[in-house]
Amino acid sequence: MRSADARGILAFRETYPRLRHGPGVIGAAVEEVSELRDGGGVVPYDLA
Repeated sequence: MRSADARGILAFRETYPRLRHGPGVIGAAVEEVSELRDGGGVVPYDLA
């Protein structure tokens, strides 16, 4: 997973800065959960 894969989440946050956001989560073909630099995370598809 690359930081660029979270660009949609980051764009949403920039477009709607007044909304309260929770962490962004990406379901992907990965083996284990990992954290993104912005506080979001990547989880395996079967856990999403």
